[in-house]
Amino acid sequence: MTSNSGDGASDPTMCALERMPHMAKKICLMWCSRELDAFIPTLIMDSRDGARQGLPMDIAAELMFLVGINKSVRAIDLATKTKVNFGEAYRIIDQGDMAPGSVNNTWADPMVAKDAGKISKDSAKSAPRSVVRPKKSKGFLSWLFGD
Repeated sequence: MTSNSGDGASDPTMCALERMPHMAKKICLMWCSRELDAFIPTLIMDSRDGARQGLPMDIAAELMFLVGINKSVRAIDLATKTKVNFGEAYRIIDQGDMAPGSVNNTWADPMVAKDAGKISKDSAKSAPRSVVRPKKSKGFLSWLFGD
C-alpha cells in the first residue's frame, strides 16, 4: 500500500524518518560521528524562541533511538581502538559529549550547536567510515562488558 500523495506517509514499510528525506539524508551523511549527536538535539529542541512547529512523535522517537545507537557505535569504535571494554568506552564518549562547552552538550543548552545541522562540502563528499569489529579471540559479551 502506498500513499496517494507520493510522500509515503501511509506506506507501512517506511520508518517515520523516511517521510522526511532531507533529514534522513543529513543523518546518513553524519552517521558514526560526533556531529550527528550534536545535530539530533537541534532537531528536537526549540532554539528559535518558540517559532519551531515541532516534529511528529514517531519521528522524535526514532531520532532519540538513533542518538543511542550512534553513541554506541562510536563507543564500539573507541573500545576497539583503545582496547577497553564497551562500558568504559561508552562512559568516555558520554562524558566528552556532555562536557561544558562541548558542541554535543545541546541537551543542556540548545543554543550551543545552532549550526550543528550544516554539513560542509568536504563531509558530504566523504564516504562513511567503516566500523572496526572486535577480534574473535573473546566472546562478544566478554568483550562488550569486560572480563
